[in-house]
Amino acid sequence: MEHLIQPSGATFPLYNVKGLSFLKEVVFLKLLQQLLIVLVIFFIGQALQFFTKLPIPGSVIGMMLLLVLLCSNIISIESLRELADFCLGNLAFFFVPVILGVITSKDKIMHVAPQFIFIVVVSTCLVMAATGVTAQYLLRRKERRSNGNLS
Repeated sequence: MEHLIQPSGATFPLYNVKGLSFLKEVVFLKLLQQLLIVLVIFFIGQALQFFTKLPIPGSVIGMMLLLVLLCSNIISIESLRELADFCLGNLAFFFVPVILGVITSKDKIMHVAPQFIFIVVVSTCLVMAATGVTAQYLLRRKERRSNGNLS
């Protein structure tokens, strides 16, 4: 029996009737439904930006709206799980347009390449340091709480 393997590692048996794989169709429809939810929130963010003339991009407003909806449990995390797994499983594909844009703009970028490389290296080091400090702080805080000190 053939199985469908999700990026999360879950496997589902595929039932073939007259050459059709119903589970694949169900997964596709769930992905389509979840994508529709995300797109509606994106377009609401675009509309809010257009009508309010906020200096924040509509896509960012849409992401903040999605965060609020997820945190308030109006939209459950599970209702977007398959779409998130699909996007994470195909993450490299989303970088292709950016890479092609950089390649086609090579002449414009070459004169600022040293500054760009310096900024990338410094910002990467700063992010790594901030992540390490934050992780150490959270581990100490967790350790204090487990020892009975609730501060």
